[in-house]
Amino acid sequence: MSLTDEIEWINVQPIVLCPKTEQVKQGERGLISCNVTGDPKPNITWTKETQPGKVISYNSTLVIDNASIFDEEKYNITANNGRSASVLVELEVIFPPSVEISNKTATAVEGDRLNFTCAASGKPEPKITWTKVGSAEVIAHTPSVSVIVERLWTRDSINQYRCTASNGVGIPATATVSVIVLSLSLMAFKIKVTTEVEAVENNSKIAQEYGLSEPMVRCWRTDNATILLGERKMSAKCATMGRFTLKYPELDQQVMEWFSQQREQGIAVSGLMLHLKAKELSDDPCFKASRGWYEKWKRRHSVSMRTKTTLAQRLPADLEENIVCFHRFVIAARRRADYPLSRIYNMDETPMCFELSSNQTLEFGPFEFTPAGKKVPSRSLVLSWIKEAWAEIPQEMVIKSFKTCSISSALDGTEETSEGDDEDIEENEFETDSEKETDGK
Repeated sequence: MSLTDEIEWINVQPIVLCPKTEQVKQGERGLISCNVTGDPKPNITWTKETQPGKVISYNSTLVIDNASIFDEEKYNITANNGRSASVLVELEVIFPPSVEISNKTATAVEGDRLNFTCAASGKPEPKITWTKVGSAEVIAHTPSVSVIVERLWTRDSINQYRCTASNGVGIPATATVSVIVLSLSLMAFKIKVTTEVEAVENNSKIAQEYGLSEPMVRCWRTDNATILLGERKMSAKCATMGRFTLKYPELDQQVMEWFSQQREQGIAVSGLMLHLKAKELSDDPCFKASRGWYEKWKRRHSVSMRTKTTLAQRLPADLEENIVCFHRFVIAARRRADYPLSRIYNMDETPMCFELSSNQTLEFGPFEFTPAGKKVPSRSLVLSWIKEAWAEIPQEMVIKSFKTCSISSALDGTEETSEGDDEDIEENEFETDSEKETDGK
């Protein structure tokens, strides 16, 4: 018997070290890396727990391209060199949240209580926040919320409530419900309040709920008969006079939904954009989206024109390329038409309008007017005023002004003024025509 026949090879048990769970975002590449050791070097196989007989990889790192929720399960890695070891690793596929509200529009009378439910999905489980559009106050953190529609006694309006779902993956998802609030007459509102007071027999509670004072509610209860009589007379009058109805109610709501979506995404909406969108959505060829319709639409929905600040404004991705093309266009136009440099103006610190988004947008909120109630002049008109003002200043005055500040194009210092010269310039600079005539006499 030889020496080699007496040696018995001993296989070292493979050791497999893997994480218990691994996370990957939906649509991205998922990697499950394990450290496998053993002597001799073990063979590695990966299988799904649900499909143990199907090998999907032979490497220590399992790669899953374009991960989806169907890839979320447990994976088994097995190392075998005569002796075997296996480990189960769970893959979790996380994805951004999405929200949905069953009823995106509702109609209510001022003071009514409405209930809304927001269905959110995502992994990890998203957190839900309810807010009112235009207010930073949080209403609730639950999928269902109960709100009292605000009372606007002046006109019909729209209240919007937004449901936001976030789970730290991607961008938070939002959904908005719009409530068309129908205004009550003052007498109808008094009847509504007194009816609820009679039901609960608690003046203070109802007063607090509707934002009224307790003595006022008590007075309304005392005069309930007079209020009912006045409401009957008003109802009879309204029945004979008729009421105003919208000619295009569906179009009005469609434009409102589109406008809300644009503002939620931070997109500026101009009056022209709203005009074109309204004509696009309309099925009536006679609908012109006139200036009168536009102004009434803004009043109905409490929308006004606002100027955006420089905070968080997004510039086009190809801005630099467009600027270079614009410069080349100007240079080519000058060469082609032989424009003199004196006819080309550079308005420093003036925002460019070349393919930039407008700095004005329609926005929810009250209307704003200037103190004098006049229209703000356009930018082109203001620039023309500046150009005309500079054209009226004599060239000599501009040269003297620069020399007074010791600013000169002569490098040898011959054009620098002395202190005495400065005093002469200051004394004579603003000399009037009448004073010159007197000196001539």
